[in-house]
Amino acid sequence: MATAEIDTIDVQESSKDIVIQSIHDADVIVTRSDLAEKLKELVDVSQKKIISVGSTNDVSLLLNMS
Repeated sequence: MATAEIDTIDVQESSKDIVIQSIHDADVIVTRSDLAEKLKELVDVSQKKIISVGSTNDVSLLLNMS
């Protein structure tokens, strides 16, 4: 069985520096579709994979599957 560490941040309430550091630390970024474009600008620099889902409930479901 694989293990994973999951960290969550509120990109709307966090400073840009915190968001950038979190992206740097992540292997994969999961976000809502409405925030994906904002994050893609930051993710492109670090070449990280970003997964966008339709709603907050979808994110919770996805994270609970791990």
